[in-house]
Amino acid sequence: MAAKFIKNALALLPGYKHVSNIFYRTPVEDFLFGYAYSRQGSGIQCYLYILPLYLRTEFLHLGFSIYLPNAEGYISITNALEKKFLGREGRYASLNDPGVASDMVHACLEFKANNFRYEESIDGFIQMLMERSRPGYDGSLGPLMVDPRVRLYSLAASLVLKGQRDLAKADLEMIFDKTALDKRMEMPTEFYTVDLRGSQEKWSKLELDAIQDESEKDVLLEDAKQLYGLLNNGVATAQEWLKEFEQKNKILFKIT
Repeated sequence: MAAKFIKNALALLPGYKHVSNIFYRTPVEDFLFGYAYSRQGSGIQCYLYILPLYLRTEFLHLGFSIYLPNAEGYISITNALEKKFLGREGRYASLNDPGVASDMVHACLEFKANNFRYEESIDGFIQMLMERSRPGYDGSLGPLMVDPRVRLYSLAASLVLKGQRDLAKADLEMIFDKTALDKRMEMPTEFYTVDLRGSQEKWSKLELDAIQDESEKDVLLEDAKQLYGLLNNGVATAQEWLKEFEQKNKILFKIT
């Protein structure tokens, strides 16, 4: 992505910094909150960005983020060659056009003001996670783009940081019990796997179950067991363990 586009956007977002494809709010504590973009087709797609840093994270993914509807969140860009030889028409000719950054920031701020009703905090994340996972969710903020077990582990870890030991243990126990998990969480018919490395794939639930990397499942299960065991020694010990992930992630992704 072009440095000029990043500079243009940061000028419109005081108090924000940029990493990968994310403009994040500072100071950073517990989460990355902000706005993200990804190249799709000839343009960029915009998101409200949310990522808890106290979870094991291999890359800055979009799993908890909110996809702005295309009418609001997609900005078309067509360079001169595409226009001449392919007949494409875009709103802008280059990512570096100041209007691209302006449109992205405006779309994100307007969508957030009209649709996002949660605090940018652990409490707000817990509320959002529960509402976007429950049966009958109206889909107004789009689907959660993470596996149900990841949702449940994220909820448990968040409850640990709020000192809710018993509730956290109950959620962790469901990860170990597939039958209980399936009853607790509505299983959508489709999942989206999206990351900021430029790929987006759409799978049915059965396809996802078939291709999901077993090592990733094992890591999640081991983390859940570890957290559960630490809770038996007290909430403070478990909180320290989660905070270690936060510090490691800040170093790994150069978040300041």
